[in-house]
Amino acid sequence: MNSRYSSLKQSHRFRELDGLRGVAILLVLIGHFSATYPVYFPSGPIPPFSIYFGGMGVQLFFMISGYVILMSALRQGSAVRYLVNRAIRLYPAYWVALAISSLIIATVGIEYKTITVPQVLVNATMFQRFLFVENVDDVYWTLAIEWQFYLLLFALLLWKKKHLTENTVLKAAVAWAFIGFIICVWAGPGENLPMLQKLAVWAIVAEHAPLFGLGIACFIFAASRDFSWYVPYFAVLAIANCWLRTSVHYAVVMILLVAIFIAVTYIRNIAVLRSGPLHFFGRISYSLYLTHNVLGVVVLHHVWLSTGNYWVGFCAGILSSTAVAWILHVAVEQKLTRTIKHKLLNGIR
Repeated sequence: MNSRYSSLKQSHRFRELDGLRGVAILLVLIGHFSATYPVYFPSGPIPPFSIYFGGMGVQLFFMISGYVILMSALRQGSAVRYLVNRAIRLYPAYWVALAISSLIIATVGIEYKTITVPQVLVNATMFQRFLFVENVDDVYWTLAIEWQFYLLLFALLLWKKKHLTENTVLKAAVAWAFIGFIICVWAGPGENLPMLQKLAVWAIVAEHAPLFGLGIACFIFAASRDFSWYVPYFAVLAIANCWLRTSVHYAVVMILLVAIFIAVTYIRNIAVLRSGPLHFFGRISYSLYLTHNVLGVVVLHHVWLSTGNYWVGFCAGILSSTAVAWILHVAVEQKLTRTIKHKLLNGIR
C-alpha cells in the first residue's frame, strides 16, 4: 500500500482501540450476566435488570477487527505469515479456555447444556459452526466469523502478493457488504430461517460484512484524513442489516456504536480509552470473552444462591472471570504465543 500508511504500520499499539475493546467486552459481559442468565439457569431467580443489547459489543469487536487485521496484514507482508500469525494469536488461548469451560460444564454443570467428548474435539477447530456441531460455549460463534474475514483477506494477499492496494481491498469489501445486504433483505429477521437462507447468511457473513468493511475504511481514512464515501457506505449498510436481521431498537444501538467507532478512529487521542479500567479490560478482552460466559455465569449463579444477593454474585462472577482471563492473557496470549511466533514466523517469508 501507499507509503502514507507507514505511520499506521508501526509496531506501537493504537491504545484507544484497546479501550474500545474494553467497552465491547463489558457490554457483552453485562448482557450475559443479566439478560442471558435465565437461559443458562431457567429454574434460577430472575436478575434485577436485563441489558438485552449487551451482545452488540460483538459488533463493535467486528469493526475493530476490520481496522486492526488489515494493519496486521500490512505488517506481515506475506499471505502465509499473516495467516499463521492469526492462528497463533487465536488458538492457544482458545484451547485453554475451551478446556476450562468443558471441565466446568462436565463437573459443576450448566442447567441447559450438556457436552460430549466428540463435540469438544470438533470445537477445538473453531469451525464447528460449519460442521453443524453445537458450541461448547455459546460465545464461540463469533470466532468462525472472524476466520471467514481472515480468509478473505488471505485470499486477497495471495492474489495480489505484495502489491495489495487500498483500491483492491475497498472494492472487495464494498462488493462483499452489498451482497450481504441483499441477502439480509432476502432472509429477513430471526435465527430460525429456512436452511437455504441460513446457509447464505452464514456463508457470506451477510449481516456482519459491513462492520469489517467499516473497520477497513476507517483504517484507510485515519491515514489519509481525506473524506471518503466508503465510511458512510459501510455505516449505513451496517445499520440497515441490523434493522433487517433484528429490530429498529437494535439498529438505534448500532447507530451509536458506529458513531463511537468512527469518532475514536478519527480523533485517536482519547485519554479515557488510552489507560485505566477500559484499557485494562480491552487488553484482556479476548481471554475474558472466552472465559466469562461459562466460568463467570456459573460463579454468579452459585454465589447468588448461597448469599441470596444478586450483586454479590455479579461481583464474584466479574472478579473470577477477570482474574482467570488476566492469567490466561499473561501466560498464554503474551508469553506462550510470543515464543511460538518467534519459532514459526522466522522461517516463513
